[in-house]
Amino acid sequence: MSFAKAAMWRAPHEKNSSGSAPTTQKVEPTAPAGVVRLSRGHVGIKLLAPDGLVKATPDVSPVGAYGHSYEDGVETIWKIAAPKSRIIEGIASTPTVNSHGYSLSSKGCLIRLPAPLLFSHGFINDERKQASRDHSEMKIGEIFYARKSTSQIFIKAHVFHNEAGDYAWKLIESGEARCFSGAAAGKSLRLSGVVAHHRFFAQWELSEVSVCPQGANPDCIVTAVRP
Repeated sequence: MSFAKAAMWRAPHEKNSSGSAPTTQKVEPTAPAGVVRLSRGHVGIKLLAPDGLVKATPDVSPVGAYGHSYEDGVETIWKIAAPKSRIIEGIASTPTVNSHGYSLSSKGCLIRLPAPLLFSHGFINDERKQASRDHSEMKIGEIFYARKSTSQIFIKAHVFHNEAGDYAWKLIESGEARCFSGAAAGKSLRLSGVVAHHRFFAQWELSEVSVCPQGANPDCIVTAVRP
């Protein structure tokens, strides 16, 4: 079964938010394994790679809002009605051991779109204190496209047209902030080994991606900026 077909599958007993049975499209005779309930009561698919690692999972809310593909080990999720302005793109994560002493497997990352785009993880001082625990209060934009392979996670994001977005956009355009930094949801991290004091995580969930002047992973940079 292709990923695109699987993403539209709903369990026969599932109901939508109105309480009525959802309209289903024709799918393969055998329903895929790993149906999970996502946030806000919507149904999504958690596919497992041959080695048992979780593939990227779109939040399929509303149905039809996102496209999905999986081919030759590369998985892509994108918003169909994508923003057209203030677009930045680049590498959000790779398995390279970062300056914090750990590695995040790209193929083992769980991704749900839209994901928040922050600036320097919302830190307000050098002690890495965040302004809020709520990403929605700190975000400067949203990620609407993600492409995942064994070597990297590539993203496209839109920077909002508001005061915070305007200020961040100036820093991005000037070149002062041209790095990306992907953050993992703490409870999602699954350790697979430790080598020379370096931790290797085989599974994790993308919590947010930040634009920043300097990131912990030298691979993670903004490669294109479109006004």
